[in-house]
Amino acid sequence: MPALSDAALVAFYAPYCGGLERENDLRDALGLLAMGSLKGARVIKGRSDHAFELNWSPAKAPLEPLACQLTFPGQPERRYAFEVGTQQLVVWLMERGATGSGDLPDGFWHWLLIGPEAEADHA
Repeated sequence: MPALSDAALVAFYAPYCGGLERENDLRDALGLLAMGSLKGARVIKGRSDHAFELNWSPAKAPLEPLACQLTFPGQPERRYAFEVGTQQLVVWLMERGATGSGDLPDGFWHWLLIGPEAEADHA
């Protein structure tokens, strides 16, 4: 697929990621998506933060799955490999700004621990 301009990418992803109401968040998230990784820290109340690194395969389209890997530099034996729809990762990247830190939103961590099957059971 040829490289798309920023405006074209926003238009391509907006219908899957809440429309254009949060265009700035979407642009920021698409910039992160293109980088293929995110370093951050999971904030845990009353404890020290847990540094993490999330890596993903190159994105092709909003509904395509991405192969992802989550690692924790302080615990190299802990590795999580999973697939997620590109648009879902973009939404999580958009929501991370609301955390006020380098963390991913609670929805990501819930999905990681519970899995997508549990969400479907409660729909």
